[in-house]
Amino acid sequence: MKIALFIPSFYKYDAMGNDVLMMYIILKEQGYDVTIFAQSYDSSIEVNIKNISEAKSYLEDKNNIAIYHHGVYTSFFDDIINSKCYKIFRYHNITYPELFAGYDENAVEMCSKGREQMKGKMNAFDYFLSCSEFNNKELLNDFNVDGSKTQILPPFHRIEEWKNIQENIILKKKLKSGKTINILNVGRLSPNKNHLLLIKSFSDFIKYYKVNACLHLVGKIGPIKYYNEILECIKAEDIENKVILYTDGIAESNLKTLYKYSDMFIMTSLHEGFCVPIVEAMYFKLPIVSLNSTALNDTVGKNGVIIDKEMTIEFSSAIWIAQKYKRNLSMIAHNGYSRFSYKKNKSDFLQIINNIIKNKMSD
Repeated sequence: MKIALFIPSFYKYDAMGNDVLMMYIILKEQGYDVTIFAQSYDSSIEVNIKNISEAKSYLEDKNNIAIYHHGVYTSFFDDIINSKCYKIFRYHNITYPELFAGYDENAVEMCSKGREQMKGKMNAFDYFLSCSEFNNKELLNDFNVDGSKTQILPPFHRIEEWKNIQENIILKKKLKSGKTINILNVGRLSPNKNHLLLIKSFSDFIKYYKVNACLHLVGKIGPIKYYNEILECIKAEDIENKVILYTDGIAESNLKTLYKYSDMFIMTSLHEGFCVPIVEAMYFKLPIVSLNSTALNDTVGKNGVIIDKEMTIEFSSAIWIAQKYKRNLSMIAHNGYSRFSYKKNKSDFLQIINNIIKNKMSD
């Protein structure tokens, strides 16, 4: 029995890439013959990985299993659906194209095409693994997938490996000084992340509640027009000395320190298929404030403060509440991590795979 994982691009520190990597490791541990196929990849990662151009013979063997990860348009999509092997559709969701309009026309095209190529073709897949309830509902309602063939499996992450990473002692000292309320946001500086709402809400929090606070924005730069809007917004709010940007990539020691010693985590994104940073915040016991958007409500669940309205007054008030009840919200957030632990995910994943193989062998 051979199992292959298909992904457009496979690199370190990428949410979809981590999901593929952990699936690969788990399947290898169980003794399966596993291969990763990708169009582009980091060859330094110690896995059995091949270019997608070498997948033809694999896809033609009906005894094989293909786990196809979909999160953007892929040119090999039709090769997958026309293959003879058993096909599992792993849905990470695709950002709404309109959120990139005016910022990145290539992203608009790729997201549009990624959603379009799903229409009318989902019956070619044998099974579906959704990263969240939101993703699953989208498959059922927008793409007419048979609900009996779907299951929700949160994406794998590598957070528990961080326990061996050394902290940045200097940064830790600054965060623990007690003089500043440190607020953390992690995610690419991209229009769908809605940073302008976050920045304005943070600014209102400082002004209305007259507190000393610092906003830490961690994420690589996306469309340059959007990045410039972020900088302009920070300047317009006159909080340039209150916002720290980490845009050139951040050392794991620094990221761990920020998660561990910040006072809260805030997410204002307009579109998420899951949002791994929220799980990272849960692991480090950070109180969570999040917009009720797409899959965010599924991921946060009852383990954080959910804001229904996209309004700065709502968020600034929530920040104040999160700081006031920090100890209680910290415990609540950490309790939520059990839903996404590696042990639970691994057990659920293996049960799914083993059931699929059992059913295949009985056919």
